[in-house]
Amino acid sequence: AAASTEPEDAMHSWRWLGVCSFCFLVNSIPTSGVALIQFQYKVFNAESYQLLDILASVASLAASICFGRGFNRWSLRPMFATATLLAMLVAVAPLPFVHSGNAGLASKQVLWSVVGAWGCAATVVGGFAGIFTVLPVDVLVTSISGGLNARWSSTAYAILLGLNSFGGTVGGVMAASAIKAMGLDGAHWGRLPQWILVAALLRLVVFPLVLLLPRNAGEATASTSEVLE
Repeated sequence: AAASTEPEDAMHSWRWLGVCSFCFLVNSIPTSGVALIQFQYKVFNAESYQLLDILASVASLAASICFGRGFNRWSLRPMFATATLLAMLVAVAPLPFVHSGNAGLASKQVLWSVVGAWGCAATVVGGFAGIFTVLPVDVLVTSISGGLNARWSSTAYAILLGLNSFGGTVGGVMAASAIKAMGLDGAHWGRLPQWILVAALLRLVVFPLVLLLPRNAGEATASTSEVLE
């Protein structure tokens, strides 16, 4: 094949940089997940808390199936935009649980109560929110690395997942700082609803970030191959 021209090389480099930046930035957005887990531990007794963990795993499995069925053969930008919108909508679903849980903090709750019912509902929709945030990135990374030859596929996979993991660490640090600033110290949870709303709105940042992505996985794979070669 003919060698790439300088403008083409620059284009591929910018596309690759955009994909790398996206993988880092999209996972560095703080979420309310950790605060909600801490709140559940505060509200429920040990048995109920463990049962919620099992329910969360089942919900995540169901969400994965729904994602696969719903977004099969979608191009990258529409997939991320739609999945983000859905994740934002379900991210505010725990608000009724938080309000009812705050009213019952005087004693440990069980699942077989009004607070428990709201907690189960929040866990199920929380599983969907988490999966619809994580799986689009997995699809992006897998589609790019899977389209490369055996020499570079593992390298690209490791680089992109490493950047995504680093972004998650940065997001966790920012979330911890925000939780502390809002006074959510493990004993006072009155401002948890505000943090849930703020964290959901922060997902809006994903919409301009999708412009960093090529229009389809084929373009991303081609640019990755050119840069790594």
